[in-house]
Amino acid sequence: MVTQTPFMAMVQAVIFDLDGTLVDSLADIAASTNACLVRAGLATHDDDAIRSFVGHGIGALVDQALGERGTPARVQSMLSAIRAHYHDHCIDRTRPYPGIEAVLDALHRGGTQLAVVSNKPHGMTQRIVDALLPDVAFGFVTGERPAVPRKPDPTGLLLACAALQAPPSRALYVGDTPVDIEAARAAGVRSAAVTWGFRDRHLLEANAPDHLIDTPEQILSLL
Repeated sequence: MVTQTPFMAMVQAVIFDLDGTLVDSLADIAASTNACLVRAGLATHDDDAIRSFVGHGIGALVDQALGERGTPARVQSMLSAIRAHYHDHCIDRTRPYPGIEAVLDALHRGGTQLAVVSNKPHGMTQRIVDALLPDVAFGFVTGERPAVPRKPDPTGLLLACAALQAPPSRALYVGDTPVDIEAARAAGVRSAAVTWGFRDRHLLEANAPDHLIDTPEQILSLL
């Protein structure tokens, strides 16, 4: 059952997913994916389809975008093409969600440690955070990299807790997909699922997050 009650223990750290949680990146992800499909002479996908592909990392996005057309050689070619295109266009239209920057500022001013753990490749994660949230004092930022497997593996969350010197029991992970909920559960971190991101409310409810929130400001009520 989804709860709406505050923590019994004080939250020391709030860790955030990136895409669909801190920033609305769908337009740039869709544009890069479709541009590379067009170059390969393949059919494109609408935004709703690409929204459903996001959350498990770029490899899963490519697999779903190609579908039955995804031979091993074509998958590798498309991975390289999308990475290169998206690297150059990942902040064209991507922006923080309304209210996010004010909430991050309030958390920091209140003494809460902040981090980002994403399934996006690490370099792209860092670039977007640096470009769009330059004034936020994140104590730890990671995307997928050799030492950090994709969520739902809990490694990224546990590394964030260690970097912020916060035990998992006193951390909150804010994300927008069932993958985020599962990763938080595996790490022993409380989860807050947001309804403004890339997954529908009913799907989030079915995965039983500790909290379900409709606005960034509600994060503050969980502390």
